[in-house]
Parts: sequence; structure tokens; C-alpha cells
Amino acid sequence: MKTFIIIITGILAAITTFNVSHHYNQGAVRAYALLSFLVGLFFTISLIY
Repeated sequence: MKTFIIIITGILAAITTFNVSHHYNQGAVRAYALLSFLVGLFFTISLIY
């Protein structure tokens, strides 16, 4: 079950990075960095509150 969750998360991350990259005309690295920042921000805020 853990392997399945990791695979699905990887697929969703790749698809989301591709969509952000093309929708906002950014490079793949910048799109991935933006998504990583948002996820990190979410977890940081959730730990504070």
C-alpha cells in the first residue's frame, strides 16, 4: 500500500509540474520549485497551528 501511495504521488507531481510549466510558460525546474515551495509552506503552517 505504501508503494502504491508513493507511485501515485510521483505521477501527480509529474503531471502537476508539467501543467504548471506549460500554463505559466515557466521551465520545468522553476515549476517544480514553485510546487515544492507551496507544499513546504503548507506543512510549515500546519505544524505551527
